[in-house]
Amino acid sequence: MIKNRYFSDLSDAAATFLTVANYQEEELIVAENLPEMRRRNWHRDKPAFTEIQEKYCSLVVEDEIAGVPCLSITPKHLDLNRSNKVMLYFYGGGYMMGSPEEDLVISAVLAEKLGMRVLSPRYSLAPENIFPIAHDECMLVYRSLVDAIGAQNIIVAGESAGGNMSVSLLLHAHQDGLPMPAAVALLSPWIDLSCDAYDAAAIFPHDSTLPSQYIEEGSKIYSGSGDPSNPLISPLHGEFGDWFPPVILTTGTGDCLQHMTRRLAEKLDSAGVEVHLDVWDMLWHVFEFYPDVPEADASLGHIADFLSDYC
Repeated sequence: MIKNRYFSDLSDAAATFLTVANYQEEELIVAENLPEMRRRNWHRDKPAFTEIQEKYCSLVVEDEIAGVPCLSITPKHLDLNRSNKVMLYFYGGGYMMGSPEEDLVISAVLAEKLGMRVLSPRYSLAPENIFPIAHDECMLVYRSLVDAIGAQNIIVAGESAGGNMSVSLLLHAHQDGLPMPAAVALLSPWIDLSCDAYDAAAIFPHDSTLPSQYIEEGSKIYSGSGDPSNPLISPLHGEFGDWFPPVILTTGTGDCLQHMTRRLAEKLDSAGVEVHLDVWDMLWHVFEFYPDVPEADASLGHIADFLSDYC
């Protein structure tokens, strides 16, 4: 049975965010414009992730695992009992945008709350690099970590597209006979890029931060000529069993992808997996990305509490 938690209180900061965000114009995604959009997002988000880094991290350096560049994040308060453990964290951005630095607002906070080092692969982005390039890069990192420290010392986490990467990676790892990590955390995971059998209006209700056009274009750009229902592209279509690690999923009732999170939770539960599902009233897609909202830190605290039981 899924262990559900529902959080109904809305902070003043979250209410203000919703009011402001609902009046912002949506920017259309055009592949040719993505490099400029990435640069603009980086500069927009730099003050936030720089502040988080200074607050929570003792060291943030570029590393390389199996030839794949990764950001290595060491918290200020490293738990010596977890010094040999690692969180493998995948950032979001629709596979088109984002970076390990921009997701420090999540990964660095989790690192500090857990007292654990985090590795965030700098996987290649589309359309310059379509599936399976990013997926294969992340598989190389996971294989290397399993060989180096053992799967029992790894936690996997990701938000949005990073949640997709987390699940698709574990499906692939299971197929290849690799051992599973100790636990998984998925924040508003974007785990179905096909959406072929569902009404678009029902799938993509209004979200304050994520327009439906972003999702639709992201699916086309990342999938390329591949079949979007391929479980390594849309892991919701995969076959699961009790081999899958204990998992916590978070979403909000204002998250346009909450239906995917709920369906994944139900599918994993039916397969015999230990599933914890946190749903926050009115909150939007990956609200944990916004450190000025108290619910973001609260949710990351709940995630860390869950993961602490397995690391």
